Amino acid sequence: MRLYPDRLILRVGYALADALTLIWLVLWVKVAEFIYNTVMALNVVAQSITHAGEVINALIVNFQVEAQHNIPFIGDWLAGLGRQFNNAGGPFVQFGGATAVAIHNLAVALALLIGGPPLLAGLLTYVPWRWTHTREFSSLHTVIRRVPASDEAATLQVLAARALYTLPFHVLLQYSRNPIQEFAAGKYENLARATMAQQGLDLDRYIAPAALPEPNDEPPSA
Repeated sequence: MRLYPDRLILRVGYALADALTLIWLVLWVKVAEFIYNTVMALNVVAQSITHAGEVINALIVNFQVEAQHNIPFIGDWLAGLGRQFNNAGGPFVQFGGATAVAIHNLAVALALLIGGPPLLAGLLTYVPWRWTHTREFSSLHTVIRRVPASDEAATLQVLAARALYTLPFHVLLQYSRNPIQEFAAGKYENLARATMAQQGLDLDRYIAPAALPEPNDEPPSA
């Protein structure tokens, strides 16, 4: 499949549109990433709360060990007293974990809410348009390339008929002063060229000069 047409101005236009769309998508991905990282910076608060709970638990355990081994007579009593406060830092650990989850969910939600719509708008608007136009000129390119040299004259007639039956009249007049008269007279080049040009293709690159009719010295009647 061809990605770009023959005509330079359209080729540049498609390339520029592709580049701008890519820049648009990358820009909003970066914006979403920035929002996510900014909100996730708050995770240090959750980590601090969790760490505080872990420190409290560690201090209580250390107190029990030290009391039991290093304090005579009342060491066991103090250790038992300390065991009553086992997992005193547990609520801090749980709260810190829940806070971390909430911060992560908030970061993802904000990134999607702010970065998602522009990304979807770019993809759902440009990609179908690009695919439709690329498929059309690529298919026309394939069809014309498959025509044998002996059938090029018939190809001109088909292309001319398509132009006459499908293109707006103001477009036809850009290629022929009297499109109906030219078609009736079997002069298909101008109308065929219009069909090809609408898809960004150059007729001269597909039809050999021998298949093209001789130019008429007499201008068509107005």
